[in-house]
Amino acid sequence: MGWISSLFRKEKEIETVYVELSKLSQWFDERTEPLLENIKDDIQAKLREIKVSIERARECSASLEAARLSNDKIPERAIQIMEGNRDAYIKSVSLFLDQIKTPTAVNMGHITEYLSRFEDNLNYFTKTSSRSYYVLQEFFKDESGSIAQYIKRIDAISRSLLDNDYKKVNSVSEKISEVQDFLEMRKKASDLIEEEKTNYSSINAMKRDTEDKIEKLHQSRDFRDLQEIDAEKKKVEKELKTNEMDLISLFSPIEKSMKKYSKIAFDGDDILKAYLESFIKALMRDENLLIVDVLGRMRDSVVQDQLELKDKKKERTLEALNLITRERLRQYSQKHYELVDSLGKLKRRENINTASQKLNELNYKLTHLNSQLERSHNTIEKLKKQMDKTDLSQTLSGIEDEVNDLLSLKLKIRWHNENAQKPA
Repeated sequence: MGWISSLFRKEKEIETVYVELSKLSQWFDERTEPLLENIKDDIQAKLREIKVSIERARECSASLEAARLSNDKIPERAIQIMEGNRDAYIKSVSLFLDQIKTPTAVNMGHITEYLSRFEDNLNYFTKTSSRSYYVLQEFFKDESGSIAQYIKRIDAISRSLLDNDYKKVNSVSEKISEVQDFLEMRKKASDLIEEEKTNYSSINAMKRDTEDKIEKLHQSRDFRDLQEIDAEKKKVEKELKTNEMDLISLFSPIEKSMKKYSKIAFDGDDILKAYLESFIKALMRDENLLIVDVLGRMRDSVVQDQLELKDKKKERTLEALNLITRERLRQYSQKHYELVDSLGKLKRRENINTASQKLNELNYKLTHLNSQLERSHNTIEKLKKQMDKTDLSQTLSGIEDEVNDLLSLKLKIRWHNENAQKPA
C-alpha cells in the first residue's frame, strides 16, 4: 500500500532565501562555487578530448601523406592532380590544427575568445580546403574521411564547452556587478548633485548682488550723464549721416559724367577719382577745394560736347554743376568738421565717465554668471538622468528569476528603494 501513502506526501518545498543587496555578490559566489567546480571539471575534460582529437587528426594526416594508390592504372595527369591536392590539403589541416590554442584557464573570457578564434579558423579552413578534400575522396576516401571526422569532433566538443550552466552563472555575476556599479555611480551622482546645488546657490547669490549693483548704478548721476551723452552722440551721428547724404545727393547727378571726364582730363583726374571713391572723405582732404576748378573744366567739356551727352542728360548735368559752388562745399565741409569735433568731445566725456566702465564690467560679470548658472543647471540635470536611467527594481527582479532557475530556490533581494526619495 506504499503507493497510497505516496499520494499524501507533501511536495518538496522550494527554499526561500533572503539576501541583502550589499551581500548579494558574496552570497552568489559562495552558493555557486560547488556548481562552478563541477562545470570547470567538465570543461577541462572536454579540453583534453580536443587535444586527443588534434593528435588523432595529425596521425590521420600522416597516414594520408604515406598512403599509396591501390590502382596503378590511373592516368599520369590524374595522379598529378591527386598529388597537388593532397599536399594542399595536408598543409591546410596542419595549419588549422596548429591554430587551435585551447584556453590555459577556464573562465568565460578565455573560452569565449577561444570559440571566436576557433570559428574563424574553421571557416577559413573549410573555405580553402573543400576542393582538395572532395578530390581526395576519389583517391583516399578512408584516410581523408578520418581527418574530417576528427575535425568535426573537435568542432562538436568546442561548441559544447558552454552547453552547461556556466553562461547562466556568468550572466548573473555580470548583472550583479552592473547593479553594484550603478549603486556606486548613483551615490557619487547624488553627492555631486548636492555639491552642484551649493555651487548653483552661490553663483545665483553673486548674480543677484551684481543685478543690485547695476540697478543702483542706473540711479546714479554718472549714469544719467552717460545717458545724456549717448543721446547726444546718436543725434550728432544722425546729423553726420544726413550731411554726408546731402553731399552725395549733390554729386550723384554728375557721378557718371565725372567718370567719363576723368578718362579724358589732362589735369585733376586724381581729384576726381578721390571724390568718386568717397565724396565726404575727399572733401575733407580737399582744403583748397580744387574740385571746384576741376568741375569748371568739366563744365567746359560738357558745353563743348566732349563727353557726348544726350541733350536732356547734358542739361541736367549743367544744372547740377551750377549747384556745386565753392561756398556750398565749404558749408558741407565746415558742418562735417564741427559735427566730428562734437562727437569727439562726447566720446572723451564718455571715456572719463566712471558709470560707463562700471556698467561694462558689471554686465560682463552678469553674462559670465549666467553662463555659469546654465552650466551648473545642465550638470545637475545630467546627473539626475544618470541616476534615473536604470530601473533597479526590474534589474533585481531579473536577477532573482535567473538565480531561481539556476539554483532551484526562491531568492528575495532586500534593498532600500530610493526612487521615492529622488533628489529634487
